[in-house]
Amino acid sequence: MTRLIARRLSDSAIVLLLATVVVFTLLRLLPGDPAMLMLGEHATPQTLANLRASFGLDRPVAVQYGLFLRDAAAGQFGESIRAQRPALGYVLGFFPATLQLATTAVVVTLVVGIGLGVLSAAYRGGVIDALARGLAMLAQSTPNYWLGLMLINVFAVWLHWVPASGRGTPSQLVMPAITLSFVLIGLVLRLTRTEVLDVLRSDYVRTASAKGLGRGAVLFRHVLRNALVPVVTVVGLQLGSLLGGAVVTETVFAWPGIGYLTIQAVETRDYPVLQTIILLAVAAFLLINLAVDLLYAVIDPRIRYE
Repeated sequence: MTRLIARRLSDSAIVLLLATVVVFTLLRLLPGDPAMLMLGEHATPQTLANLRASFGLDRPVAVQYGLFLRDAAAGQFGESIRAQRPALGYVLGFFPATLQLATTAVVVTLVVGIGLGVLSAAYRGGVIDALARGLAMLAQSTPNYWLGLMLINVFAVWLHWVPASGRGTPSQLVMPAITLSFVLIGLVLRLTRTEVLDVLRSDYVRTASAKGLGRGAVLFRHVLRNALVPVVTVVGLQLGSLLGGAVVTETVFAWPGIGYLTIQAVETRDYPVLQTIILLAVAAFLLINLAVDLLYAVIDPRIRYE
C-alpha cells in the first residue's frame, strides 16, 4: 500500500508538471492584453509598457515560465493582475464557497441518486422504476444554466421563498446545490440501477435470499456494497471537477466561488489567477483519484493492492 501511494504521488507530480506547461502556454495564446484591459484603450504606449514590465509580461514566454515554475516550487504563484494581491491567497479565499457548494451537491447526489437507483432496481418494471428512469433521463437532458434560471424565476422572483443569489445563509445554498446536483443525480441513479441489477443476478445473492434474509438486508448488506465501486469512481471524478469550480452554476447564482472567480479572471486576462485555479484543480483531481483508489479496498475486501 505504501509503495502504491508513493508511486501514485510521483506520477501525480509528473502530471502536475506537464499541466503547468500546457496551462502556461495556452493562457498566453488567449487574445487580449491584460495591461490594455486594465488601463483602457486610451492609455499611452509608455504607460502600457510600464504596466507590462511591472508584471513581467514584457519578458520572453520561456523566461516567464521559468520564473513561474521557480516561484510555484516555493509555493508562490505570482500576483493577481486585477486584485494586486498574491494569487494563491486570493484564489484560496474563494475556495470555501466552492467546497461548501460541491460537498452539499455531492451529498444530495449520493442520497437521492443511490437511494432511487436501488429502489429502481429492486422494483424493476414497476411504477417506481419507471418514475426513477424518467427522472434520470430528465436530469441528464436538462442544462444547468436553464435549470438555475427557472429556479430563480419560480422560487425567488415569483414565490419569494429563497434569495436569488449570493452566499451567507442556508437558504442561499438551496438552489445552487439543487442545480449542481440534478444532472449528477441522473448519472448516479442510472449507474446504481445498472450495477445493482447485475449484482442481483449473482449466485451469492440468491443464496442469501434462500437462507431467509429479508429484502432490505440483501439489498443493503450484500448487493449495494458490491455495486458501489463504479459509483464511487464516477462520484470521485465529479467531485474533482466540482472542486475546480462549477463555472456555470456559480455564475448564474453569483456564488462567490472558484468558478465565479474564473470568469472574472478570463475577462481581465489575469494569468496568475487562472494558472493558480487550474493547477489547484488538477492537484485536487489527482488527490481525489488516489483517495478513490484506496477506497476501493475498503468497499470491496476482494480488492488488494500489492
